[in-house]
Amino acid sequence: DDDDDDDDDDDDDDDARPNPNPNPNSNSNPNPGADVDQSDADVVTEDQSDLLRRAFASDDVVAAFETEKAAEVEGELPNVDTPKQMPGWGGWADDQARRGPPKWQLDAEKKAAKEKLKAAKARRDASLKHVVISEKYDKKAAALNVETLPHGYDSKEVYEGAMRTPLGPDVNTDKSFRDLTRPKILKNAGAVIKPMKFPKGRRPTAAEAKRK
Repeated sequence: DDDDDDDDDDDDDDDARPNPNPNPNSNSNPNPGADVDQSDADVVTEDQSDLLRRAFASDDVVAAFETEKAAEVEGELPNVDTPKQMPGWGGWADDQARRGPPKWQLDAEKKAAKEKLKAAKARRDASLKHVVISEKYDKKAAALNVETLPHGYDSKEVYEGAMRTPLGPDVNTDKSFRDLTRPKILKNAGAVIKPMKFPKGRRPTAAEAKRK
């Protein structure tokens, strides 16, 4: 009887001991947490995409932008005037309507369409679907452009970087504003400033001599 009790205890211990591989022929993943995490990520991604789709269901942003870009590009393309046949000029209006427009008018319209298509393909934003680059000539902005590099700047990049730096008091502190806008040379009111003179050994040019 004691032997039978020992055997039963051994069987109970075997049952209580965890089996490291309960089914060696199974294809279960040894790391089930990875699948759970991946599935959770997929669910979150699907939920986010569905949320965005529902939020912008009634707003076709892409189509609206394409329509706006087409209208802006059409307004900036060159307007080519094509000759038109006046109704009743050179024949009865009914006869002209039956015959259709003349060949010279159709050729002029085709030529104008080719010129507009060529101008549209030559635009800098022709291959950019999500960008609109305005090529409209602005007279007010052109008056503020400089033709040559101003004195005191070594390169175009340095000058453009200085122009991009705001100097106004609304974006700078009071001390920074005064330091940025202070002249290099300060003179008291009423001080006599002597005119510039030629350095020793330098002769004035003919144009400078004439001005004297």
